[in-house]
Amino acid sequence: MSDRLKTAARAVCAVLLAFLTVNGLCFFYYSMPGWYERSGDATSAVWQPGGRIVQALEGAGSHTVDENGYVNPKKPLADSDYVLVLGSSHTVGENVSMRDKYTTLLEGMLYGDSDRLHIYNMAQHGHYFPELASGFAAAVSEFPNSSAVVLEITDTKFPMDHLQKGLAERPFDETMLGPQITRTAGTREKIRTAGKTAFPLISLLTGKQFAGSRVSFDNAFGLDWLNKNQNEAEADSAEGQGRGGGENGGSQYDDAGDESYEVVLDRIVKNMRSRYSGRIIFLYHPEVELGQDGTMEIYRDLETWKVFCRVCERYQVEWIDVGDRFLNGYQDRWEVPYGFFNTEPGKGHLNRFGHRVLAEALYDALKGGGES
Repeated sequence: MSDRLKTAARAVCAVLLAFLTVNGLCFFYYSMPGWYERSGDATSAVWQPGGRIVQALEGAGSHTVDENGYVNPKKPLADSDYVLVLGSSHTVGENVSMRDKYTTLLEGMLYGDSDRLHIYNMAQHGHYFPELASGFAAAVSEFPNSSAVVLEITDTKFPMDHLQKGLAERPFDETMLGPQITRTAGTREKIRTAGKTAFPLISLLTGKQFAGSRVSFDNAFGLDWLNKNQNEAEADSAEGQGRGGGENGGSQYDDAGDESYEVVLDRIVKNMRSRYSGRIIFLYHPEVELGQDGTMEIYRDLETWKVFCRVCERYQVEWIDVGDRFLNGYQDRWEVPYGFFNTEPGKGHLNRFGHRVLAEALYDALKGGGES
């Protein structure tokens, strides 16, 4: 073998070794199992059953994936009278530990150290109110013995075309449920899922670490197809978290078209109520703004917030707004609900304090019969 070929071989081996080393470290820093896309059921995708999520981009935490592809502790679900919780990456518990996220805290508050699970987390990244409403009927069909359903809401203001997605109910398809989808998925989907699980570095490069950088790792090494689902979910996430107009903002939402914002929301919630006779709870946690003078302001779009309140009252849906609890925590103990030690305070995902506030608000509502 010529010296040139030996040098090239050494370079390739060095790059491969470096990749494998960093990829191995990612299992302790940022590691997501693959997930399976689906056209029906409660969410647009489910995680690889039995997988594990490790995240330290904001804060730090790890979570287990149950046999249905949702992020829950390893306990069997109670036979009846359980609570389903639908939501976004906040409810998944992104960047906090399993024991610190609000569904786990609520489980302990209500049921102690039970060997059965009574608060069942069905959250998925990029799923905001329109997506949750779309999957609501399928969720209560998948788990028909629940006594209440909670929808975690991060915003009340959506573009009209996004809000209208909530009118398109996703069909319930037993062949696409977590235990079955791993058997019915096509070969390409199985390879993609296995690749994402085995190579977290690719997900990190293409989907997270350099998202705000001018350096593009799109289709790095021609393997962007492995990360297709995550990139789409993050695009949905960016769309779903548009900021509202503030406490004193005017009309900020898009009501273009033949139907007003309230009419569309009314149709969505009316459909949900027709599908379910148990308690429906909308759990709203607004954004916050930290001022240079040391104050913290709750950030709501008041016009759409009032629309949600009116529609909820119309259909006996419980509305919980934890904004005042956030404010009290800051004024009493200087605690903010979003952000971590390695990120900007007040921004990003719910932290331990934020999750505790949501758990306490739900506990008061479930034990006391409601909160507004």
